Amino acid sequence: DAEGQFLAAIRSDPKAPLTHFTLGRIYGKYNRWRQAVASLETAHRLDPDDTEIALGLAMAYHELALRSHEPWREQAKALLEKLETRAPRDVRVLKQLAGLYVFFNQMDEAEARYRKILALDPADFRVRLQLGRSIAEKADRPEAFAEAEKLLAACAADDPLSADVALAQGILAFRADRPRDAVGHLRR
Repeated sequence: DAEGQFLAAIRSDPKAPLTHFTLGRIYGKYNRWRQAVASLETAHRLDPDDTEIALGLAMAYHELALRSHEPWREQAKALLEKLETRAPRDVRVLKQLAGLYVFFNQMDEAEARYRKILALDPADFRVRLQLGRSIAEKADRPEAFAEAEKLLAACAADDPLSADVALAQGILAFRADRPRDAVGHLRR
């Protein structure tokens, strides 16, 4: 019913970006990602400066990429990079962008975004975990190993049963040439 009403509203006023945006969100809610992308692209064309529309479109690109294995992530990344310049303190944008940088193995860029997020929200467990893991995966100096160890120990204290934390600690121990510790973490 809502879809029909929004389609009727679009027929009445095809240049209303928020109507296209809302319809795109409805499609996304029901996992109709191609239709979500089409509606959100229209909304973005009509109002390219709206942060919410751009973020919604980037998220829809990412969801469509997950489901279709098509290269939508590249479009999401480009959109988020532009959006970051307009909204440099928007944690939602930074999280989405950091995740895409991890996907593209751009770990330095991901790490920079995770650090930026933690400066804005130091209590964010997932970001602390992701930062610790990204540091662990590329650490090559004692200071980097120590920083990753500290971040991951804090995460383990917050959630001692987290498989993600245990995996990150296992990666860190393996990379720090402590295979016995790595096995313990990975078994956990």
